[in-house]
Amino acid sequence: MAGTDDANTVLDEVKATFRHGWAWMVVAVVMMFTFMTRMRPASLYNRGPDEVYFFGTDPYYHTRQTWYTVNNWPRVLEFDPWTQYPLGTTMGTFGTLFDQIAAALAWVVGLVVDGGMPTRATTLDVLIAYPALIGALCIIPLFLIARDMFGRGPAVYAAIAASLIPGAFLLRSIAGFPDHHIMEVLFSTLALWATYRAVKGFEATSLTFNEVLADPRVVWRHRPQMATCLFAALAFWAFMATWPPGVLFVFVTAGWLALEILVRIVRDEDPAPPVTAGALVFLFTSALMIPHTVSTGLWSFTTVDFSLLQPLVSVLFAVLLIGFAIAGRAWRANDLPLWGYPTSAGIGGLAGLGLLALIVPAFLNELLSGASWVFGSTMGWIPGLDAPHTRLTIAEAQPRSFGSFYSDFGVLAYTALIGWVLSVVDLKREGNSRDALMVVWGFFAVSAAMTQARFTYFLAIAVPVLNAKLAKRMFDGARAMSDPGEDGRAEDRISPQTGKAIVIGLLVLMLFPVHVTGFTNTDCSGDLNAWTQAGCLGPSREDTTWWEETTWLQENTPSGGVDLTSSYERPDGAFDYPGEAYGVLSWWDYGHQIQWDGQRAPIANPFQQQAPLASEIFTAHPQEANETSEALAMEILDEYLGEGNQARYLMIDDAMVTGKFSAITVWSGEEEAFQPTQRPFTVEDEDGNLQTVDLPSMPEEARSMFLQEIYHEDASGFEQYRLVRENPTYAWIGTAAQLTPDGRIMLEAYNRVLGLGGPDDVPFPSLTYHSGDEVIQATENQLIYDVNVQSTLKTYERVPGATLQGTTDPGATIHVEVPLIVEPTQRAFTYEQTTTAAPDGTFNLTVPYSTTDPVPIQDGGTNAEVLAQGPYTIQTADATTTVHVPDASVLNGETIRVD
Repeated sequence: MAGTDDANTVLDEVKATFRHGWAWMVVAVVMMFTFMTRMRPASLYNRGPDEVYFFGTDPYYHTRQTWYTVNNWPRVLEFDPWTQYPLGTTMGTFGTLFDQIAAALAWVVGLVVDGGMPTRATTLDVLIAYPALIGALCIIPLFLIARDMFGRGPAVYAAIAASLIPGAFLLRSIAGFPDHHIMEVLFSTLALWATYRAVKGFEATSLTFNEVLADPRVVWRHRPQMATCLFAALAFWAFMATWPPGVLFVFVTAGWLALEILVRIVRDEDPAPPVTAGALVFLFTSALMIPHTVSTGLWSFTTVDFSLLQPLVSVLFAVLLIGFAIAGRAWRANDLPLWGYPTSAGIGGLAGLGLLALIVPAFLNELLSGASWVFGSTMGWIPGLDAPHTRLTIAEAQPRSFGSFYSDFGVLAYTALIGWVLSVVDLKREGNSRDALMVVWGFFAVSAAMTQARFTYFLAIAVPVLNAKLAKRMFDGARAMSDPGEDGRAEDRISPQTGKAIVIGLLVLMLFPVHVTGFTNTDCSGDLNAWTQAGCLGPSREDTTWWEETTWLQENTPSGGVDLTSSYERPDGAFDYPGEAYGVLSWWDYGHQIQWDGQRAPIANPFQQQAPLASEIFTAHPQEANETSEALAMEILDEYLGEGNQARYLMIDDAMVTGKFSAITVWSGEEEAFQPTQRPFTVEDEDGNLQTVDLPSMPEEARSMFLQEIYHEDASGFEQYRLVRENPTYAWIGTAAQLTPDGRIMLEAYNRVLGLGGPDDVPFPSLTYHSGDEVIQATENQLIYDVNVQSTLKTYERVPGATLQGTTDPGATIHVEVPLIVEPTQRAFTYEQTTTAAPDGTFNLTVPYSTTDPVPIQDGGTNAEVLAQGPYTIQTADATTTVHVPDASVLNGETIRVD
């Protein structure tokens, strides 16, 4: 019998443990599922020892920062001369806590795997898994805040829903995307939860606002609540230490607390809990942010770096909350009409902002512009502060519509709206802290996501929690239906078990249209949940192509003095670069990858630094007959670089001359010049007859822009640029039009990549860029024209060029050409240039390609893959001659006499 009793005791303990801990058990499983989901494409990003791909652009710079911190633990890089050449840049939102934690994890793994300092391979492996780990950790604060507000059941439902959500939350935490965005989600949610706990903690005490006003030291008696406030402040600090613009999330929290104070004043309740908790959290946060301001030395106001803004905003909102509550108590004490309180408080707040604008105008301007940038300029939250048109060329900065949220959340987007409406109703009826938070949080999360698509990752936490609100209401309704009530007529009620089963079934149905049925999708189209979408992710063609070309750049060009592990002091003026330093010019999207994989200094980068400059260079085009796009572009570039600096290489891919070219023209203000115009083409009809039709085509003004000319013409006719490498994959670039049944022609794809192939797959001789009237009937109803076939990524070298000098008849035409071949693919083309002899018969032609004696890399040369197949042929009025041009002559700008 004793054994039976012992067994029963153990069983009872197991039941009790499960009863009290079942929710955390489920959360643990959800976290594991979340991590495994995000790790699905991890192996696809591993190129082998020491090399990986990354998803997106910013992860390359976080990798650069993490590798620096690994080598200089625990320091972060504060100034980097090896980007935005030749200015360098301060770090701002990079080189933050995100990178320090990544470096710390790399050291931990390195101690185990490498026996000491982590190797490059170990660090890269950690960075691949890092975002997936943080994504899984996000489930914890999400569960905690939903549990504290709505109970364990609804909180578990919220956690499960979050683990199944595709879209921004998944993409920002997918393996291979080590970017600070997912850590923003983790710490912002943790900060909200801890602040909510602090408010509820003070609510459970007998502390009154009058007591606090009479003697603020009375707060010290409530040390557990103060400790919670300190924890919340640490979460806010971690958020801003990861992403300095996170200071704007302080605004969201202050908005919630102000709303709660307002409701409490209107309901004649004591505002001490939100005021005391909020003031302490903000004051603690301010104190924690001061060391960052001191370390950067930015005694100014900016949201994108550690400055005076972060600590002062926190203090400002602490003061505003206290003043808001004091005004409310005074309003109540004088029996003034309640409707006037929020109005007068708003007027007082605007007056305070006006006073602030007079005293510290820079502070207010930065705060308002930063807030509008994050929380809704495009929807008019701050009228007149619309997003600049250049920002709309950035994919993650595109605004979203509410209807588009279905792709991320499915039915949960609409049920979350129901939960938000219920919070508004309950706030008016009950006036509790929970609903005040949900109303403000939900509003700002939607506003942020509708302003910039990337901020949907904040909404990805608010949506499940709002659904937890709805789930709580549904469980309460089922419980009420199972309660026999005062009349005791239990036969008219459902059983508690039946009520719970019905609610759970309804909650599953809310997940079903996307998040459940998505598991059956195998072709990566239509509705996808997180698991299936993760299986559809991996390195893009752009990722792999740029990896191939930037690693070639690292191995086949002079080093340029780039050192990514050394520390650099922020200079008072220009940075003193080593003599061998040079920059690489490309569109800003590729700057970080050029720096990390190529170990070279980009001029433009994904901070959008020097995007205006690059766009102006790329869209330079002649306005007069004696001008060339190359000369105009180089004039702009040289003026920017200044004396002693050089941009030695230029990298162009097919996206830059097609899909991204419209964005480039927006940045330079040349978008009108890129709009298609009508041009006559010859089309064969179904009876075999030829007819001339006008089709939308790229205007000549756009065709003559520097970027289009150098890419499509292989630098033929250019004096200072030579092609040195091209990717062996080729793109069919052109325009496609659709023939409608009624005979109309509709533009389908303007200047786009229409297909890909190898050098043997595409008919190079038969398709030329300036084909004029050539049209390909791709299908029965589709026309393809303006077709050109070019490498997906080309690397050019800028050289002084060798000058061919000679004499012929005055005014005669001189033509020079040299046959060239791209070694890996054996693609042949010809460099040509034409000039006219001066009145005295002399001529000078500067040519960029060499024909003999290549200069090795160790002597400053380039291991070019584009080689001359013979000497230059020079045709003058009275003779045809040949001449060889040594590589040293091209690199040193020497003159070669042509006899």
